[in-house]
Amino acid sequence: MVDIHSHILFSVDDGAKDIEESINLIEQAIELGYTDIVCSSHYYIDLYENENYDKNFNILKSEIEKRGLNIKIHKGNEIRVTDEIFKKLDGMNPLGNSKYILVEITNRTMYQACKNSLKKFIELGYKPVLAHIERYPNIKMSEFLELYNMGVVFQMNVKTTETLSEKISYLLKNGYIKVVATDTHHLEYRNYKLEKYFNILKDLVGEKHFEELTTINPQKILENKEIDFNIEEENNDKQKNDTSNGIFKSIWSKLFSRT
Repeated sequence: MVDIHSHILFSVDDGAKDIEESINLIEQAIELGYTDIVCSSHYYIDLYENENYDKNFNILKSEIEKRGLNIKIHKGNEIRVTDEIFKKLDGMNPLGNSKYILVEITNRTMYQACKNSLKKFIELGYKPVLAHIERYPNIKMSEFLELYNMGVVFQMNVKTTETLSEKISYLLKNGYIKVVATDTHHLEYRNYKLEKYFNILKDLVGEKHFEELTTINPQKILENKEIDFNIEEENNDKQKNDTSNGIFKSIWSKLFSRT
């Protein structure tokens, strides 16, 4: 598996405190089945601006090689979208050597501002990956679909599988969410002890879709390859057929009107 969202790089943001914690988290990740991890430390203007990132990344990479750990780490950032971000794009790390960038918004961000920022990233040649979409309850279903049709990649945190809302469940099961990652931070909590949640995910979506979410699509991101945005026809047909069902109509109405 490939994790494009983690905070395992030590002493850069609110993630791992030191190199030993980084190594311990990596050992957990290997046991879980990961082969690649993006060190997507926070990039917040005036708070976390990649100070010591390159130095600590190289130290961690050397320590991994020294210990013979079978894993690759990649550079990246989780970029907080603000009015100031476009003045400091040179300081951020895309995911691997790709044009994909992991971005997040605050719960206070209005949808139109979110849309405009993501559109600007796209116009600049980037491919935005919207982090942990389950954290934005104020974005309506119709708005999520608008972002999707713009080319925004949706990423969900795996722990969400235990408490899926109707909206996120629909996006996951119908193929709109393209990547499931961990957002790992610490050994004490938000670590790689996640087997339970991955088993839930596999039961929800099936083996083939599980591989796409955890390995195939994340690998495409690292290799700067295009992710397939076509929704399978069988899903579209099912929606059309189910639309005649009153229960489905009720649920569909709630999803699209929910704020």
